[in-house]
Amino acid sequence: MRRWIPQALLALVAPLLAGAAGAADVYLALDAAGNGRYTIEARFWTPGDPSGAWQVLTDYDHLPSFIPSLRRSEIQERTDSGVILKQEAVGRALGIFHRHLDVILKVREISEREIHFEDTAHEDFSSYGGFWKIEPAAGSGSWVRYRLQATPKFFAPAVVARKAFRDSARQLLLSVQNEILRRGDLSETLLCCSGS
Repeated sequence: MRRWIPQALLALVAPLLAGAAGAADVYLALDAAGNGRYTIEARFWTPGDPSGAWQVLTDYDHLPSFIPSLRRSEIQERTDSGVILKQEAVGRALGIFHRHLDVILKVREISEREIHFEDTAHEDFSSYGGFWKIEPAAGSGSWVRYRLQATPKFFAPAVVARKAFRDSARQLLLSVQNEILRRGDLSETLLCCSGS
């Protein structure tokens, strides 16, 4: 018989388990809703305070230095509520296929806790948007949540696209996690994702 732990309980005990477990493997909630649309929801806990995660996530010009798939990330314009950000990445699938991907993101920053982004160029995606949210965790540390909804314009077999989205998101989360830990001189974190 398999037992399911309610997500609220997981949120309370995860910071306690992190000290014993160290870095855990990444689980991603990936939904392939049909019509080529993919949704990823994920989160991880880190022992640092929210400001450390915020500094990493908003270091837009330096993201390629710690996110391997990102080739270029440049601020095109800065506004009162965020930035216009041009990014170039390389998407990979099955170790042999790769594709260069370009987005121009309208990024809206909210109170050093939320970063919402949406592609305005629609060059490689019909739709591409989501958010990062940073929340203080009960007790100590911070939760970093990530959500992406994307509909690529290019064709890929569903099984290949699902694996590429899952692997890419996992790599992104691990890269951000490692950079938060490195900059904060922190030694442990726990990655987990919502099972919606």
